[in-house]
Amino acid sequence: MQAAVILVVAAPSRPRERLTGVLSAAGYQILLADTLTRAREVLAAREVALVATRLAAASAGAVAFVRDVSSRVPVLGLLDRPGALAVFTAAAVPLEDVVFAPFSDAELTARIGAALARRCAAGASSAGSATLSFSGWTLDVGEKSLTDPTGRAIQLTRAEFSLLEALARRPNRVLSRDRLLDAIAGREAAPFDRTIDNLVCRLRRKMEDDRASPRLIATVPGFGYRLNASHDQGQPFTAFVKRGSAPPQAVTVMPFNAGDAASEALATSLADDLVAELARGSNTRVLAGSIAAREAIRERGLKAVSGELDLGYVVAGNVCRDGPTLRINVHLLDAATGAHLWTERASIEQPVPTGNCRPSDRIVHALRRELRIAEGVRAEIAAELDAAQLIARGRGILLQSETPESRRKACRFFERALSLDNASVDAMAALGATLARNVVARWSADPIADQRRAEGLLRRAIRGAPAHFDANLGMGLLLRWQGRWWEAIASLQHATEIDRTDPNALIQLAIAHIFVGDSEKALPYTECAAAICGDGSTIGSAYWALGSCHLFLGNSNEALTWLLKARARNWQLPWIRLRLAAAFGKIGELDQAREELDAARLLVAPAARTEYANLAAYRSQPQFQHPEFLARGAPTLYAALGKAGMPET
Repeated sequence: MQAAVILVVAAPSRPRERLTGVLSAAGYQILLADTLTRAREVLAAREVALVATRLAAASAGAVAFVRDVSSRVPVLGLLDRPGALAVFTAAAVPLEDVVFAPFSDAELTARIGAALARRCAAGASSAGSATLSFSGWTLDVGEKSLTDPTGRAIQLTRAEFSLLEALARRPNRVLSRDRLLDAIAGREAAPFDRTIDNLVCRLRRKMEDDRASPRLIATVPGFGYRLNASHDQGQPFTAFVKRGSAPPQAVTVMPFNAGDAASEALATSLADDLVAELARGSNTRVLAGSIAAREAIRERGLKAVSGELDLGYVVAGNVCRDGPTLRINVHLLDAATGAHLWTERASIEQPVPTGNCRPSDRIVHALRRELRIAEGVRAEIAAELDAAQLIARGRGILLQSETPESRRKACRFFERALSLDNASVDAMAALGATLARNVVARWSADPIADQRRAEGLLRRAIRGAPAHFDANLGMGLLLRWQGRWWEAIASLQHATEIDRTDPNALIQLAIAHIFVGDSEKALPYTECAAAICGDGSTIGSAYWALGSCHLFLGNSNEALTWLLKARARNWQLPWIRLRLAAAFGKIGELDQAREELDAARLLVAPAARTEYANLAAYRSQPQFQHPEFLARGAPTLYAALGKAGMPET
């Protein structure tokens, strides 16, 4: 794969030498320009992926350069002081991202990687003309498929599809019969005048609630037909929904305070880690706060400085020594109001073995979670909602509650976002991953249809953004469920590489290894996931994965300890109750085993209860068919469930 080309615009200096060295080491091809004039000449002659320019002074020439260039290529501004950004903000000049000096090498490469990923996703979205959306319906020209506002696939003939495509490409405009005949020429019987009328009748039978009074495909007497396309049908929302997406709220990470000289190195590296990890998310705008920015906030107040930097949130913290232990406190503040939103307290000592986890991983995960919840709250109270805000609402709901109803509610927001922006990779990934999770959790009312739709959405999302975390996680879940274990492991491994601080990918990767009969390899992933979760909402699933590993490894008492902890965190998850039934059955506590089995059966969706009815149905699932699992793990699980009262047939 050819290395991305980055144009560095800066006068010869040691900072430029350092910058080019860091980027070359990261695998980028570097072009140099000493001045803005030279940069324009290079851009006229060469194709580049990103421009990194040092903006020591926000001159009129710099503003004009960024304005002219940013429509063609993302521009990363390297600023010496926060005040310089205010000039670009006031002039409405779209810098892709900014980095304030001093910055770390890891932060710089992460921010550039995120900027390139955002532009790649935007390019995929702009190429989305192959997908047409109207009134909640989605017409995929490439896949030759039509889905209704509920996600149900509608079968069309080639002529029906061509006619609907012609109408959808010119919504709310009257198209004559002759023009529509041209659109289907050669795809149906010889075109005579009634051909179009018959096709419209067939489409109405498939798409209209009341064919006698059609609302979607209207007849315009004497002229032809019109597709009445709108963006306000489907699930009602109290807020007005608007097209286009506002940029995500920016986050700044301020330098951390250190209680003593011994803590200073950790404070510096922790702030750098937070900036680098947060910047990996393509939907997060991260500004590294400099010492000067911190002093400006102290002198003029957070609200004044946040207006200059267009900030949504501020992350601050401190590191102090408590005997042999270093204590870490991290705070999240609303930049506009100064309100305190969240605090995380952590230690470099962990109560659970951490494997390859770093002390900052738990904090980054918790911080990302709180930022998503905060964005969901902002969207909830907004007067207008765009596609990105609808996705934020759905994500916020999922983080606050893990129930069938919360997932259904989140899916409605994701559906609405997709109907508003049919090329949104985030909407495809969020909806596809949630549908996949519902299938795996046995919470789906129609598992076959949801599985088919989830796979289609996730494949489209990955084509548009191969490094999208949610899309790779959802695809890994689905592939594991289908018994395609090694493909699942590859997808889940990729997800952990995209975001090493998200415990969900680690948990699912561990389960995939269990189902290929390798519980020993799965155990470190579950331990790392539990360490990252801390006291968060995902800890119940991490405990369940830990308990599952120990159950298959033959550590019955340890398995029971972790599974009881999992039930205490979320008793509504059927897979936790079923695995707990097996653990009780294995140690001979049969009354409790039967209680857990009955609870698991009640918690699954009616469509999936047959899987929990008997052992024959349960072990017929594709994910349980790997030879190593059948030889090593399955006997332990099935024998224990049999003792719990699950009959053979």
